[in-house]
Amino acid sequence: MILLTGGTGFVGGNLIDELLKRGYRVRCLVRDLVRARSLEQKGCEIVRGDIRDRGSILEAIDQEIDTAIHLVGILTETRRVSFEDVHTEGTRNVVDACREKGVRRYIHVSALGTRKDARSRYHKTKWAAEEIVRGSGLAYTIFRPSVIFGREDNFTNLFARIMKLSPFIMIPGDGTNRMQPV
Repeated sequence: MILLTGGTGFVGGNLIDELLKRGYRVRCLVRDLVRARSLEQKGCEIVRGDIRDRGSILEAIDQEIDTAIHLVGILTETRRVSFEDVHTEGTRNVVDACREKGVRRYIHVSALGTRKDARSRYHKTKWAAEEIVRGSGLAYTIFRPSVIFGREDNFTNLFARIMKLSPFIMIPGDGTNRMQPV
């Protein structure tokens, strides 16, 4: 069985569809049970918890869990939640719980541009999370995707809405920026 964090997000919802289609059993750690109802209807097992609460992660992992997929990340901070809270400490909590419970495989989704000498705090905290994973002793894979798009994404759909409302659209940089969308 797979433990999945971030199942109520855009990537998580699409990944769940694919995992279930391929016959995997999925348990989702979720903060909001109402938002997770659709996941339960698809066939996921739902467990209430938060990656910022190591105890809730430990409760979600039993002997059936052999793989963890950690998707949780934020693009902007709020007064109550920082990049460090989610990317770094949240990852530490998930990794520590996986180690303690004997999870065999850990899959971590980071971000393109993450590196040791990153300038942005976002990428610095993603790097710190990757370092936690690398030092964990778990069998792991780290993915660094660029912008992930699809039917319900927040990125391309935002630009589509802007283009419907405005006769022009601002392009970041000098217009020669490259993207590697997934």
